[in-house]
Amino acid sequence: MEQIIKAIIQIDRNAIKKQEEAREKLEELNENKKSMLLSLKKEMEAKAKEEVDAYRADARKEIEEQEVVIRKQGEERREKLDKRYAEYADKIGEETFRMILRGMEG
Repeated sequence: MEQIIKAIIQIDRNAIKKQEEAREKLEELNENKKSMLLSLKKEMEAKAKEEVDAYRADARKEIEEQEVVIRKQGEERREKLDKRYAEYADKIGEETFRMILRGMEG
């Protein structure tokens, strides 16, 4: 009878020990899970930041290219207007000179 009680107690102790080991293993696995999730989160954030930075760089490059085109178009328009105004100024000067000559002749 005493042997049976000792055996039952030993079985209970073994069961308690196994439960404790299982709980410790579960806690360890949970800690590993948390660590892996944090690592994954950091990787995802880094990748997202990298993608955003790349997008910003592309956008800046595109904006700069558009600025160059706009400046070039503006410069071309300015040159055309300057040329047109110079032609008008020459014509006005010629007409004024002719009018003065006509006035002197008449």
